[in-house]
Amino acid sequence: MTTSASTPRFGPFRLIRRLRPCGIGERYLAVHDEHQSSHTVYRLGPFHGLAERRRWVEAMDRLASTNAAHVQSFEKYCLDDTGHGWAVADYTGNQRGLVQLSDLLAAKGGRFGVAEAERCIRQLLQAFSAGQEAGINHGPLNEADVLVDPRGSQRVQLFGVRRRLEGLMDGAEELGRDEVRSVAALGYRVMTGLEADEPLIGASRLVKRLDRAWDGWFDAMLDPTLCPDRAADAAAMLPGGELQPPTTEGPPARVRTVVKRLRNAR
Repeated sequence: MTTSASTPRFGPFRLIRRLRPCGIGERYLAVHDEHQSSHTVYRLGPFHGLAERRRWVEAMDRLASTNAAHVQSFEKYCLDDTGHGWAVADYTGNQRGLVQLSDLLAAKGGRFGVAEAERCIRQLLQAFSAGQEAGINHGPLNEADVLVDPRGSQRVQLFGVRRRLEGLMDGAEELGRDEVRSVAALGYRVMTGLEADEPLIGASRLVKRLDRAWDGWFDAMLDPTLCPDRAADAAAMLPGGELQPPTTEGPPARVRTVVKRLRNAR
């Protein structure tokens, strides 16, 4: 990072103003000098020692290899000579700043319409499916992790970066189930306006004309004994969706049980 005429810069990007922090670092609205395009610049760290700096580079390298519409992508990333990690993404906000899922929920009175809620759930499951296919776990989802672009599309920011920086391992089935359950819990909230606490109230009792199959889906996805460990399986079981063809070995017994339960709920 350099400063010219009191204007902070990162390469060709002029840092216009500081945005809300992202929980593990700073965010800035920036403009590219030549293209005059808007970007979000992240500044994380500082990372001390070779191991911490290597984890930062590995985290961003892995994220760069995940090509998915609902996982935030980065144009550039690097370490500076102070040990801070810098990364540049498209700017998905408006004149007021970045729009987080929590902001949109608040603006809509605490919950979405059925179609918008279903779209949100599908997109988040697509993001986690892409991450799991790439061998990257983000961990349980927090609504602050989700950015919403001007078209209403969801993007999970810094997917899996926090876990990698903390030196946590990926790939465990239990972790996959935790991710799916966190998406289901957030989905229940955006659809009903309530937290997914026990005893769970059927979503169809709270939302007029909602397909009762959603009750079975939420029940199964929030049950640690029934929830699949793959986001792709959870997406395939969504009401109105088509199940993917089984592998030659057949789906796990737990998934077959969930599928049967969902079909009976229709």
